Amino acid sequence: MVVGYFLESIIGVFFALSLTFHEPVSTNPPLTKYSSLFAEGCKTFFDCAVFFAISIQISCVVVLVRKDFGISSNGLGGLTVQITWAVALLCMLPLLYPMFILSYTDRERSNYRLFLFCGCWLLFFYTFISQMIGDFGPSQIGRGAGGGGTTIITTDEWDSLTSLCLAGVNSLSAAERSVLSDFGAAGSTAISTYGLLCLIWYITTKNFPKQAKALRQKLSSFSSETRRRQYILVCLNIVVPLLTIPQLWGVLRLRGIQKGLSNATNNVYVDNQWTFGQVVAVMIFAPVFTEVGYLWLHERREYQPQLTKESSITLFKDCQ
Repeated sequence: MVVGYFLESIIGVFFALSLTFHEPVSTNPPLTKYSSLFAEGCKTFFDCAVFFAISIQISCVVVLVRKDFGISSNGLGGLTVQITWAVALLCMLPLLYPMFILSYTDRERSNYRLFLFCGCWLLFFYTFISQMIGDFGPSQIGRGAGGGGTTIITTDEWDSLTSLCLAGVNSLSAAERSVLSDFGAAGSTAISTYGLLCLIWYITTKNFPKQAKALRQKLSSFSSETRRRQYILVCLNIVVPLLTIPQLWGVLRLRGIQKGLSNATNNVYVDNQWTFGQVVAVMIFAPVFTEVGYLWLHERREYQPQLTKESSITLFKDCQ
C-alpha cells in the first residue's frame, strides 16, 4: 500500500502547485494554460483520495481497537502500530489541498465534500488519540509507570535485550522516534484543527449568517480575500509536504526494520510483494489520470480547425 500513499501525496502536491495562481484562488495569471483542466482533475482527485482515506481509516481503527482494548494482538507488534499511525496521517494530509482549492473553484459541492472530509476526520480522530497516548502516555519501558508506579524495565536494559536477541537489526534511535512522534503530533493537530474550523464555520454560516458576514468584512479590512486565499495555499504548499515527508520516511524506515527482523529470524518478508492491496491502491487513483487525459484530448479536438469541402479544395489548389 506504500505506493498508494506516495501517489496520493505526489498528485496532491502537483495539483496544489499548478492551481496556486489559478482564478478564482488568485488574481495573478495562471502558471500554465491548462489550469482550468487541472481544476477539473482536482475534483476527481478529491473523490478518489477521500474514499481511499476512509477505507484506510476504517482499517486503522479496526487494528488499533484490537490492541487498545486487549481484544487480540496476534500479528500486531509495536512496529505495526507505529506504521498504522503514520499511514492514517499520510492519507489525511493530501486532502487539505482539494478541500481548500475546491471551496473556491467548485462551490456547488462544498457541503458534500465537507461531509465526506468530516466523516473521514472523525475516523482519524480515534487514531490521533491512540497515537497521543502511545507517544506521550506512561510506558513500562524507561521512565514509565509500571505496576505500583515503577518501571518494568529501563531503557538501557531494553536496548541490551534487543541488541542481544536481534543482532544486525538497525532499530529506531531516540532521535528518530522523536521525529516520528513530534511530526506525527503536529500533523494530527493540523488535521484536527482544520476539521474543527470547517465545522465551526459551516455551523456559523448556517445558523448565524449575520455574524459570519460581519466576520468576513472584518477580515477584509486587514487584507483582500484573494490575497488571503493565495497566502493560505502557499502555506499549505509548504506545511503539508513538511509534515508528509517525515511520515513517508518513517513508514519506509519501519518497514526496513521489519524486513531486518524477518531476516534475523529466518522468515520471509512479504510486505514488499505486489498483492491485492498494492494493485487497488494504484488503480483507485487511475480516474485522475484518465479524467485529465480525456479533458486534454477533448480540448485539443474542440479547438482543432474543421475543414469543409470548399476549404479542402482551396487548400489542395494552393498546394499545387
